[in-house]
Amino acid sequence: MNRIYTVVAALMLVTMSLPVSSGADEIGDFVISLNNAWGQTNNAQMLTLINGRLQTNTNDVVGLSAKMYYYVFVDCILTNARQVAGQFYAAVANCTNEQALSIAAQMTNEVSVISLSESNPLGTNEVAQMHVLFPASFPMIDKCAWVARKAQ
Repeated sequence: MNRIYTVVAALMLVTMSLPVSSGADEIGDFVISLNNAWGQTNNAQMLTLINGRLQTNTNDVVGLSAKMYYYVFVDCILTNARQVAGQFYAAVANCTNEQALSIAAQMTNEVSVISLSESNPLGTNEVAQMHVLFPASFPMIDKCAWVARKAQ
């Protein structure tokens, strides 16, 4: 149980300082749809939504960052999370917003420091606990959306 709090605390540290923005836009619509699928524990729908964005644009920042966190919090496959983290950072690397680039680097680093010595950093019980801690919104999705908006 301590692992879940360590992972979540590390990943959420930066999120607390970011302003939350809402609004009717395609990123906002994606966030709402992803949160709905998360709330229903519909992992297949989450992956369909994420992959749909990435089929349209392989460098979609919100899609890549959501997929990175999907691999951390849902599938618990850190090697995949790290691979997508590299793609995510590369997608943000050319943006002119230094704060977005800095946050993207922190997000990537947060994923890369999770120990690979455990094949599954979050066990089944811990993944279920994530749904208790975050019943209505996919963990880190606000951070993903913020970076995507700033990197445009």
